Amino acid sequence: MGTLTYGGATAYEIDDRTLAHLEAVIVTKLRRREYLTLGWAIEAHEGSGRVHLSLHEGVPLELSYRHAERHRLNRVWIEAIMEQANSAQGVMLMTEDEAMQAAGHGTSDGAAASS
Repeated sequence: MGTLTYGGATAYEIDDRTLAHLEAVIVTKLRRREYLTLGWAIEAHEGSGRVHLSLHEGVPLELSYRHAERHRLNRVWIEAIMEQANSAQGVMLMTEDEAMQAAGHGTSDGAAASS
């Protein structure tokens, strides 16, 4: 599991592969000086509820990966996250399979991946 630390405060655990795809979208949006919102549900065994962050270029953001190797990125997944990032509701974490199904590609099999 990697971590996303926002504002130098709370660190949120996100698996490395998901974090790599989020990074691609977050860096693109912040480079354009656009803010974005990011949210996810908190599972019942962790207390329930949800987390919602408003990411802005003026607030420190750190992405740390547990493993050093770079993940091969799935373009369809990045496009799905970017579509959400450009919406009024913002990004709600989704799995790779959820992104593939939403795009009509079935489940992830690496066919839509690019480096």
